[in-house]
Amino acid sequence: MSWGRDLREEENNLRFAYGFLSIVGLVCTISQWSWIYLSGDWTTFGQSALAMQVGLWAVQPISAFILTQFLLSQVVFLVWIFPESRRLGMNFPLFTFLSTVIFGLAFSLPFFLWQREPKVAHRRWSR
Repeated sequence: MSWGRDLREEENNLRFAYGFLSIVGLVCTISQWSWIYLSGDWTTFGQSALAMQVGLWAVQPISAFILTQFLLSQVVFLVWIFPESRRLGMNFPLFTFLSTVIFGLAFSLPFFLWQREPKVAHRRWSR
């Protein structure tokens, strides 16, 4: 019986870690938005963000590499969340999709894993 209790504690620890990391990712992402408030120019926000991304590709080869890796990881995650949500019977994959677009992987990946963990644990225990 202690083996089962240890696994459940591990699942709770994983869920706590995912929740904590999603909060850290959200706080870190929002803290980087301060340049919007400082500039006060909300009308060109989309244009500025796009210009910044294009500029990052052009600055250094290493920044182009990092940005390409990040964008590819984000696309793979966006493709994965819908079939995984359907497979596990999870609700609201669209929220995860939107949070990825708005906040990025730093928030949405641990948040999705936090949502996913009880479904995975239920499937594990119902075998």
